[in-house]
Amino acid sequence: MKLIFKLLFTFSFMICSANENPKLQDYRKYILTLNQSKYYSTSIAANKYRELFNNERITIKDSAFVIFEIFYDNVQTKVNELHSIDETDYFTFISPDNNQKIPDLILNYKNNLIENGFDIAISEGGTWIKKDRNFISKNFYDFISPEMKEYCTFLNIVEKEETLDDGALTITPTRLAERIIWLENFNNSNPTFISINNVNEYYRRFLYFLLKGSDNTDILDMKDIINQNFSDAYDFITLENSKSKTSNYVLPFYQFLKNKQKTEADYLIEKYNREGIIER
Repeated sequence: MKLIFKLLFTFSFMICSANENPKLQDYRKYILTLNQSKYYSTSIAANKYRELFNNERITIKDSAFVIFEIFYDNVQTKVNELHSIDETDYFTFISPDNNQKIPDLILNYKNNLIENGFDIAISEGGTWIKKDRNFISKNFYDFISPEMKEYCTFLNIVEKEETLDDGALTITPTRLAERIIWLENFNNSNPTFISINNVNEYYRRFLYFLLKGSDNTDILDMKDIINQNFSDAYDFITLENSKSKTSNYVLPFYQFLKNKQKTEADYLIEKYNREGIIER
């Protein structure tokens, strides 16, 4: 199963408020008229964003962008639902091993998806529709705040690198650790960021995989020796980023593993889970 992180914005952004900027209310209402099952609806929503908010102050632009991101998530979900029942053989022609000419029907579909912020991806012997967040940089970077732009650049990297596929990590544990430290630093620098809940969501989930591994990526071998890739990641956090909050979480867990105290390590993970420090 492909791991997809959705942007979980607070419910307050989903409904209109009596004190809300009228243009934000208009944008919400307009988006509700668009067909979420059509991938090109994202371009229509992006065009409306530029029309409404080109001359607005930056806080309003960021708030409107959050509205768009929710819509972007919803369109991806709906388009994937339709794609899952599409009997076209996309996998054969999208696969990196394909030496055949891609039929025009599939090529046009793929190009149209990319133009509207999506792409065809391969997972577990099938295909699905992922986001191509170059669409965001093209359509929104000239409008949103530097903080939002920085965060969206991070999300674009996460989307392209992926995180988990078929039960296995698709990046190294050290790369995962780098993401976690980036998120912690971003949080510290931007505590009032409009999408801070999303930053924290990514942090908890990435930390979970760093401390638990995944179904097909084990932290320990059969003799309970730490996989070197995970040791490198834990060293990156506890040595190179020893003053971080993350180091406070990783260090005792790492020490338990090095001492082959697996029971204590498992208990600590359960504690972190109960306290909301990590989340699958």
